[in-house]
Amino acid sequence: ESLSQVNNDQEYTTIERSIVGEEHGIFQPNGNLIAFTSERSGEYQVWITDGISPHQISNFPIDTYIRGIDWAEDGQSLLVNGNSELYQVFLDSTQKSFSLSEPITRLFQWNSKNNTALLTARIQGVSKFLEYNLASSEFNVLNEKKISWALRSEDGRLIYNDHMNRFWQSGPT
Repeated sequence: ESLSQVNNDQEYTTIERSIVGEEHGIFQPNGNLIAFTSERSGEYQVWITDGISPHQISNFPIDTYIRGIDWAEDGQSLLVNGNSELYQVFLDSTQKSFSLSEPITRLFQWNSKNNTALLTARIQGVSKFLEYNLASSEFNVLNEKKISWALRSEDGRLIYNDHMNRFWQSGPT
């Protein structure tokens, strides 16, 4: 059931209600779904909703912690950082895993067209900000700052926020 609340002349709609926290809500590109993470099943999983009926699409093991999700450009799958590993989770609940030699600490953005992801990983004990190529398993270290948010814009600029809450931006690539 949808609830609406009027606050300061703006209307907000609640599309899902749960007694547990839900995070990482993200709209499907060119679609009507929202992907989010939730513990509503008793385990931390990825869910999708059309605003009417939620549906769990991942089946990660108990005690999995999810640190980032992002939709594929075609809206048919999501890239998920689950327990420091990357998984492509499809709408039909099938999964594909990507084997990385280093633990992923945070997934920020997935460019499914180029099959690259912006993420942080712990390499030899040091957190590094990377652009990772999922097809070749190669990565490019962008910097060693503590990053809390990042994306690459449509024109190629790298935009990120560091642990001091400062925004940084590169030129087009």
